[in-house]
Amino acid sequence: TALRIDQQDLAVAGQYAFQSGTFEEDVTDGGGAKTEYGRFTLVAEQGKDHAWRIRHFTGFTDSIRP
Repeated sequence: TALRIDQQDLAVAGQYAFQSGTFEEDVTDGGGAKTEYGRFTLVAEQGKDHAWRIRHFTGFTDSIRP
């Protein structure tokens, strides 16, 4: 697959970061190639080691695109 992310919003509040946007993914389904379009939201938390970890992710295909 090939995945393209378009970040549309990013906010950081304390130890949490919130991100949302759209994506396009090229996939092979049943022997044919197609592109799926969708939207996502992500919540990350910064740990005591200062590394960011995904706490929650929601992604879904977009039914209004071809």
